[in-house]
Amino acid sequence: MKKLPNRLTPQDIKQALWDERFRELFPEFKEQILTYMKDPGCGTCRHGLINTLMGFKDRLRKYFPTKEVITPQEEKEQIKHIKNSWKVINCNVHNLAEKLKEIPRGKRLIAASRFRDKMTLVLNDVDALMTFPTQNIEEALEENRKMDLNWKVINTTIHDLENELAGVEGGRKILQITRYKEQVTAIINDLTSLF
Repeated sequence: MKKLPNRLTPQDIKQALWDERFRELFPEFKEQILTYMKDPGCGTCRHGLINTLMGFKDRLRKYFPTKEVITPQEEKEQIKHIKNSWKVINCNVHNLAEKLKEIPRGKRLIAASRFRDKMTLVLNDVDALMTFPTQNIEEALEENRKMDLNWKVINTTIHDLENELAGVEGGRKILQITRYKEQVTAIINDLTSLF
């Protein structure tokens, strides 16, 4: 698995706010920092302050020389260039596992809807969600396309679903579930293959 970039996070800044050396880098925000320190649980105070401080790349690099600093504006610019790749599948619930096996390799999220025995699935490549802005986009896309997705489809009743799920192999899973009357379709994928 590829090493994640050592990127500066809001949590890093929250911790640094308690260090006087860090606070000295932002004298114009002394009042807001003191307000935050009096009530660090205040989400409104914290979010606005941290977001503002994230915009001062040069000062943050002085305090965090080993971290990669990306301003909120830079991150927004990078996210604009990420494209969604939607795929819609309409099929019978009994053909669903087969249809999912036909999908090319890659990381995907899924939304599902069911009416009687008819399924509609919407899949989206998750390159946008799983690519770090500091990671080369083309490199990440190529890596994502190599991922195996281990879909498991369970068609059962609401009464038997828990027993069916107990038989699913252990590990972190993503579950999408749909229901029509007493019938349930569960679509399961390994969370580890997405991250």
